[in-house]
Order: sequence, then C-alpha cells, then structure tokens
Amino acid sequence: TKSLSAGVASQLSVLEVGIQAVFCVEFMVRWYSKNFRPSYVWKWYSLVDIAAFLPLLLKLVGNDCLRGNEFLRLTRLMRIQRFFKDRESFAQILGASPDAIRPFDLQLVRTLSSILTLLFISSGLVYNAEHFVNPRLPDFFTTLYFMVVTLTTVGFGDVAPVTMEGRAIVCVSILVGVAIVPIQLSRLAPAAGAVSDSSDPEVELAESFRISMEQRLDAQQR
Repeated sequence: TKSLSAGVASQLSVLEVGIQAVFCVEFMVRWYSKNFRPSYVWKWYSLVDIAAFLPLLLKLVGNDCLRGNEFLRLTRLMRIQRFFKDRESFAQILGASPDAIRPFDLQLVRTLSSILTLLFISSGLVYNAEHFVNPRLPDFFTTLYFMVVTLTTVGFGDVAPVTMEGRAIVCVSILVGVAIVPIQLSRLAPAAGAVSDSSDPEVELAESFRISMEQRLDAQQR
C-alpha cells in the first residue's frame, strides 16, 4: 500500500474515529427505538454494526485484546446489504416508488453486491494476514486480483498465501462463494422471467380483463 505523510495519516485517523462515532450513535438510536431489547443486539445486521465501531470502543477503554483489528472495518461493507432486503428498502435509497422497482433489477443488485462484498472482504482479510510476510501480496489490489482468480477457480498459481491464517481465510472464502453465488445467480432467472411475463402483451391483456371483470362484479354486488 502507498505510504502517507504524517499529516495525512493523522487526518485520516481523525476521520476514521468520526465515522465510527457516527455508526455508534446510529446504532444506539436504533436500539433505543427498540426499547433496548437485548434480542435486537443479536440480530445479524446489529452484529455487523457493532463490529464496525468495535475498534473505537476498544480504543476508548484502552484494550488491545484485538490488536490489528483493522479487518473489522471491512464489515462496514455488509451494511449496504440492509438496503437490498426488499423493494421498499431499495426504493428508499433510490428515491423512487417501490412499484417502479422490478424484481429483476433488485435481484441483479443483490447478486452484484454479494459478489463484490465477498471479494472485498476476503481480499482485505487475506491482505491483513499476508502482506507483512508474503512479498507476492504487497498491496490490496494484488490481493484483490488473487482473490478474483481464486474464487473464479481460474488459479494461475502465480500467487499463493503462505500463512496459516491466509490459507484458512481463502478456504472459507471459497466455501462461502460456492454457497452464496450460485444461489444468488439462480434467483436471477425467475426474476427475469417475471419481467418478460409482465411485458408480454397477452399477459397484460389478460390482466386488464381480469381487473375489469372484478370491478364489474364489485359494482353488481353493491
């Protein structure tokens, strides 16, 4: 990675603390809205939020039990997944109506975000474990290249992890990728089929006829 001057490093450190403080305040406000229920803390997205600002809490209490905890910053990438849970959440960040969000568009974004999140988190973890002892992984982008080659099963063999932690992370990343990516891709086909069905003129005609018949029946019953 590129070395920074002392002034720039200090400014980035202050910015880092500020971002973590914002995440911490946001989490506490949402927990307060849930009446501080303990069960809320153990939800998946809550654990992700806690991990995102955990380094700040450890720094405040002067605890170095997680020295080298920079990898926890990578969990912030998983925070974006909360916006892809349903069409309402996705429409909220786009400033659009939920009815304007097609199922295929939502599923495509889910698939791309899952792949990119897996790539960036696994690359960051491998880089954190390897770059001090592995000259073949000197920077993050080289590590990202290695993880792309590995997760796509190309495997050129020009780069390989040398530490036990790095190898373990690669193994877990491969298993997670094998489990998650096919599932996300398999959901694209039904979503694409729903889009094509909705654009079929015959389907639209049948749907309009059904709606008109329901309206006539409602009028007769009244």
